[in-house]
Amino acid sequence: MDPEARPTSITWIGGLAIAPEAVLKLAQRLLPRAFHRVLPPAKWALDDIGSCDILVGYSFGAHLVWRAYDRFAPKTQLVLLAPFLDLRREAGSGGKVPLVVLTRMLRKFRLAPLEVIADFYAKLGLPDPPAALPYALDDLTWGLELMVSGGFGRPPSPASCHTVVGDEDPLVDCQTLATCLPKTSIISGSHALEPLARNWLASTNALAISRLD
Repeated sequence: MDPEARPTSITWIGGLAIAPEAVLKLAQRLLPRAFHRVLPPAKWALDDIGSCDILVGYSFGAHLVWRAYDRFAPKTQLVLLAPFLDLRREAGSGGKVPLVVLTRMLRKFRLAPLEVIADFYAKLGLPDPPAALPYALDDLTWGLELMVSGGFGRPPSPASCHTVVGDEDPLVDCQTLATCLPKTSIISGSHALEPLARNWLASTNALAISRLD
């Protein structure tokens, strides 16, 4: 391998209430020779991405990346891990969460955010809920408000995104998602980031994306 090859630059946008530090730790463990930058799924995140070789979105972050497809493709490789169009079951876009549940979650979050985050982690089967807010309260609230309003609009249907979703994801129906995104891999599993990311790396050449010539 060329010792002068530059490290691949990978920007990650994490999921709702997932600490960027946790995503960074996983990213560095999976691809230690790449350069990683992690952003929360905040309103400003897409404007702060800058230049990168690969843009990875997870969960709510994947939705934001999906919406911005035309801004980054084809120059930047896009990867969507457990994305969704609209979480509301009533919208008929593959989301599994009833609107009343999302509304109740937002109302309770304004009173007891950490309690809601812990419950959210438990329902998704995610370990280690944070003891403190994983990122800014305003950004957390913004994400929940958008999920309740469904104010995303329909994103483009990108042909070049590599997408991975679990067949038992509690938030989104994998088959519906696969009809929207042609390069979708459906794996055995739920919503946790690590197995989704590992599947993406297994389907590509991890060594090739660790360093670019």
